[in-house]
Amino acid sequence: MLRKNDGYLLLESLLAMLALTVGILFMCETIVFIRYEQEKSQNDLELAIFAKEWQYATTQKDKDALRKKAEKEKIVIIDGSDQQIVLKKNGRVLDISRDG
Repeated sequence: MLRKNDGYLLLESLLAMLALTVGILFMCETIVFIRYEQEKSQNDLELAIFAKEWQYATTQKDKDALRKKAEKEKIVIIDGSDQQIVLKKNGRVLDISRDG
């Protein structure tokens, strides 16, 4: 048989568990967001490094080797002219123009 105070204790316990559950969900969402931002930054860094390598490639042989590397690393070369390079990886696009 429940006494009057037992109902309040049960309600307090349920509220505490709800608050704990909300806190855990918020923490999980924060972790997922941080991992997403890390992956996005990593993709941006890889694209920037590849773009620099492309700019320094002078011969057709160097560019062909970089095309193979791009294929291996799942980087799409949208435009690879001498004046501009546009790269795409995992939805991230990098566009670098060479200003004369």
